[in-house]
Amino acid sequence: DYLYSLFGAVESVYAVGAKEESGCWNNVSTALRFACGVSAVAEGFMDVTGAYPFTTEVRINGTKASAEFLSRTGTVTFYGDGFAARPLEIPKYNPYAREVEYFADCVRNGKKTALMPNEDVVAVLKILEAVRQSLETGQVVRL
Repeated sequence: DYLYSLFGAVESVYAVGAKEESGCWNNVSTALRFACGVSAVAEGFMDVTGAYPFTTEVRINGTKASAEFLSRTGTVTFYGDGFAARPLEIPKYNPYAREVEYFADCVRNGKKTALMPNEDVVAVLKILEAVRQSLETGQVVRL
């Protein structure tokens, strides 16, 4: 859903992963091709070892610069030609807790969510279904 929010409609997905005995897919890597021409890879791993913390990382590579977000440090760093790496201080908070708080507030007050319209929810569910199909068939799935 995050990549969809950044780049819009997805044209195709290809996913590989490990299927657990329970039937659940784990350690999934998905290559996505967006209608705008952007390609991205999303990975999800649930069976980390020991006390390895929940981690989110995002790297975006453009034609003139790159940016990286690391949740464990709470930093965004920009890299580009002609300048040294530049860290950007961002407010530290738990985005998942904020998401739940926002949703609960919408339910309590009978408000529609402004962050993700129903059409976007449906689009993301279609992307997830295409990922599942790709995992099951080993093929690229076009949306």
